[in-house]
Amino acid sequence: MAAVAEEHSLEARLSGLDLDASSATKGTIDGQTLLSAFRTEASPRSRALATLALSRTSGQGQELASTELLKSTVRHALSSLDEDVEGYTAALRLLSTLYALDPSGAYTLCGSQGQRSSWTLILPRIESVSNDSVNLFRAELLSSAAAHTASRAQLKGDADVVQWLASAVAKGKEGQAPLVAQRVALIAGLASYKLERGPTSSEQEELGAPSSTSEDAAELQTRHEAQERLLLSLARPHIVSADAQTLDQEESRLTILSSLEALSYLSSLPAMKEAITNDSTLLQKLCSLPSTTKQGLERKSVFPSRRTENPQNGQSSYDLDSTLSSPLRQADSSLQYALWTIVLNLVAYRPILSYEERQMKKLRGMANAKKSEAQKAGGGEEDQRESSPAVDKRVGKAIAAGATQALVSISLAGGRTTEDSSSSGSSISPAVRDTLGQAFLHLTFKQDKVQRGKIAQAGGARALLVLGTHAIKKLSSDAPSTSNPLERSSSSSAASESSSLAPLQALARMCITTSPAILFGSPTNALAALPALATLYLHATSEPLQRFEALLALTNLASLDAQLASAVAKARMALPTGSSTSSSKTNSSPASAQKPHDTDAQRTVADAMEDSILLEDNAMIRRAAVELLCNLAQDESVFKRWTGEEEEQALEKPKGSIAAGSALASGKGKGKAGRRLHLLVALCSPADSTTTTTESSVEPASASDPETTSSSAKETSLSTRLAASGALAMFSSSATCCSHLLALRPRSLNILVRLVKPGTRRSKSQFSLAASASGAKIEEIDEDETEFESKSHKSENTEGGDDGEEADAEAESTDEELESRLERNDAVSSSLGITHARASLAIRGVSVLHSLVSFLQWSKDQAAFTDTDTRRSAAPTPEEFTIALHTLQASGAIEAFRVVALEGARELQTLGDQNVRGMTSNQAGAEVEARGMRGEVTKMAFECLKMLSGMGVQVK
Repeated sequence: MAAVAEEHSLEARLSGLDLDASSATKGTIDGQTLLSAFRTEASPRSRALATLALSRTSGQGQELASTELLKSTVRHALSSLDEDVEGYTAALRLLSTLYALDPSGAYTLCGSQGQRSSWTLILPRIESVSNDSVNLFRAELLSSAAAHTASRAQLKGDADVVQWLASAVAKGKEGQAPLVAQRVALIAGLASYKLERGPTSSEQEELGAPSSTSEDAAELQTRHEAQERLLLSLARPHIVSADAQTLDQEESRLTILSSLEALSYLSSLPAMKEAITNDSTLLQKLCSLPSTTKQGLERKSVFPSRRTENPQNGQSSYDLDSTLSSPLRQADSSLQYALWTIVLNLVAYRPILSYEERQMKKLRGMANAKKSEAQKAGGGEEDQRESSPAVDKRVGKAIAAGATQALVSISLAGGRTTEDSSSSGSSISPAVRDTLGQAFLHLTFKQDKVQRGKIAQAGGARALLVLGTHAIKKLSSDAPSTSNPLERSSSSSAASESSSLAPLQALARMCITTSPAILFGSPTNALAALPALATLYLHATSEPLQRFEALLALTNLASLDAQLASAVAKARMALPTGSSTSSSKTNSSPASAQKPHDTDAQRTVADAMEDSILLEDNAMIRRAAVELLCNLAQDESVFKRWTGEEEEQALEKPKGSIAAGSALASGKGKGKAGRRLHLLVALCSPADSTTTTTESSVEPASASDPETTSSSAKETSLSTRLAASGALAMFSSSATCCSHLLALRPRSLNILVRLVKPGTRRSKSQFSLAASASGAKIEEIDEDETEFESKSHKSENTEGGDDGEEADAEAESTDEELESRLERNDAVSSSLGITHARASLAIRGVSVLHSLVSFLQWSKDQAAFTDTDTRRSAAPTPEEFTIALHTLQASGAIEAFRVVALEGARELQTLGDQNVRGMTSNQAGAEVEARGMRGEVTKMAFECLKMLSGMGVQVK
């Protein structure tokens, strides 16, 4: 009873300390009271209160540790080893805790400015003390102090410290050493590692600093490798033998946390990464450690059981002291963070460096050439161990060992934030959550369907949704207060935002490889991934690769059904209420430009997609944006915007006036819709990958080596052409879109004609003769085509006469040779074969041209109505009809229709099944599909010729 009363008295005194961070007036810290809370017999609640008091007070910037009262209390306890071993040990615990909370304050207590008063109290009689528990906490204090730069400098220069650590390690690694001695050896070895590897304030590495000779560096490298192997051998047994009771005992908990800390250091080294992953027993134990130690896997019921004999077990979680939630979970959070840091280090790929970063790396290498040579002499396999193939193997071993299941279980169990949860239920800290997101990001790096499928089977998609929800909340609360990119780049929040985007990017990769309907069970459930994907695409700090992957994932999501496509088009990034930060001012990419009145809160995926298509200078991002456009064409608002119907409605022409929707009459295609469609037409032309890919090129996530990422990365334009022509095929079902397309020059329409029949030339003479015969006044179209068309299409000779015509003919011949080569490159790049690629382009091109011819026929029928009330608003006038018809003739469309129709007719007469013999099943299937598409192309070509002939055009 006396012990219980004393404990209650201690808790009452601790409760009187400053536990309220908002109150800085409760000021005096009772050093003796704090010290009593760190004695062995003190309850966990008392120690948690004391830790919280230290944390809250140091967080306010108060000079807690420098108070004379606390100094005298700690030093008195350290000097009373013979009289009060418990008091001595409590002082060691207090200093270790203080080093974690306030390193500078702890350094003041242990001796600063050249003083070693406290260290002399800790160390000189160490050999005379036979209590291994005292040595354990002494080693813990030295390990904690070694992480602080100023303290490390003192300890590193103290021969007594170095000698004691070495003797403790030697004693503990003996074969028959007691368990406590092995624990002391582990923590002492960790402290020695920190002293050996951590630079002091005067030893910080600088660019161009003088380095040791190759012989000295090789010897140092050998010593370091031996130290690493020793530390791994000391930590391994404690990890492998961990069980559910590990964290219940103070010494066991300290040992397992120190083991994980040691592995977190070692796992950052290439050689040790290989050693850990090759040890299947150790790796499996690391991955199963959360379940073994019951880390966040059990949820306490909110309401107590009605039938319980133990009042404590029946207590509602609402009744727990909310001020104790963080301290009581400190061991769990420390274990989780160290554990997932190890896993992250093992599976992390080298970062993909930009061009500037690669140049800086070369400069550093040249400045430290001697040091680099010494490192190569000591271990020449560093690059191979960090290469992508080597990391791929480590990732495979980690997944096989159960890393994915462990990540998923912790992510799902930690659904609540530590700030929002007042219960002791399972929740994880923001730092752990960021580490989990980074680990998922690297596990999904490789474009391997089987590997990502295993992650999906383990529940990776659900876990990423949970992590993504917290990431979006964090990004929303950390929204930038400035739109100045210079201020944003220097902000410390950039790294935080980058880590917050990691789970969103990992989720995007999962949605790219596997259909969202399969990942989430149904299209309706797949809608839950939309906020994460939209945020990844729209956020101001998203990198090109992140935007590219977000576009691909959104494309898959929009392909499920029309309702989801509309939701994707209208999706916005969640931001705090009242935010008006413009993403166009914070995103360094040209694709982020937007209208002045558009803010982050107003900007939708459809808006950003349009900017990516119109303004993005990266070919792969533009291609992904065009593919998304194809799926978003199901949405009415997107369809109207891109076809020009939205502008047509905005004009609100009075009844009876010239056709409002006729681009031929009102602006000759100069409107926004005209420019959008013009660019889509230009994207149907084959492009040279060596000129369209810039320094900001986006590499696929499966790049064999991030180090090779450069401006020389090539991607054929086939995918972009297929997407652009497919979008035009859908949009051309609108009469307004057809009006805009026919307002383009014959040169532009010839791009569509060449999709049907590559190499088809424009019919210049036919255009001029027909125009004269009709008597129509054909004005020169003065739209700026140079904005979209390639340089090879821009050269025009301004001089008259025969020399000008010869120059034009020579330039056109050069263009045809280049285009023919690019056409072949595109066709060869198709995984389904050359004939399938050409048939796919042809059916899209002929579909657009078929719509244009149908529009002209419809326009001719409308021209028969003289009453303006009866004529449809989108129908052009007779003069506009004549111009449009001759523009189509001059583009070479009729010649292409004629050739394709004849070739198709011959193919239908001579083609048999014998041509597919000897092919694989995939090749045969692709060939059959290509024949079907060519048959449709032939059919539509005949229909176009028939309609043109009915309009009085000579087609033979």
